[in-house]
Amino acid sequence: PTRETVLVVDDSATVRAFMRIKLSPFQFDVDYAETGEQAVAKAIAKAVDKPYNCIFLDIMMPGIDGYEVCKKIKSNSNTKQSAVVMLTSKSSIIDKLRANWSG
Repeated sequence: PTRETVLVVDDSATVRAFMRIKLSPFQFDVDYAETGEQAVAKAIAKAVDKPYNCIFLDIMMPGIDGYEVCKKIKSNSNTKQSAVVMLTSKSSIIDKLRANWSG
């Protein structure tokens, strides 16, 4: 059977390592990106074969932020079905609304 595919997007090596540990028991095929630009490129390239099942996405990154990455992924017909989970320490209602507005 085909394994579920996941993309972890975070500019912090510590967070990427933490996610690697947390996801390892599930036997997903996990890819990593350090920037929003890398995330969008990887998601689009992956969608040619089979889109990611889930994208774990940091909000605060250099370059394009997680909100913009989410908008790009959700507006692309090949990647819009990927679930996006926003990773953030921000918890205000405005941040939650902004994440929802991003898709």
